[in-house]
Amino acid sequence: MSQYVRPLIEAGVGRRKRPLMQLSVEQDGYLRQLAGLANNLNQLAKKAHQNGFEVVANEVAQQAVGVSRLLDYFGQAV
Repeated sequence: MSQYVRPLIEAGVGRRKRPLMQLSVEQDGYLRQLAGLANNLNQLAKKAHQNGFEVVANEVAQQAVGVSRLLDYFGQAV
């Protein structure tokens, strides 16, 4: 997933005052959602390591669908 997210983040963050990619308000919202979903997946991975994958399997599947949907959107938009 980092291969998709890192270029998006690097394009908007850096020493320049203007980002390399000009995102629309809608795209910025999707990027924030993607960052939130990635954070949730990291928390679920930690929980799975602590308590077993069976405990978080449903949540992981739901988050993965959300990440896939957002990546599809950015794949078409960029």
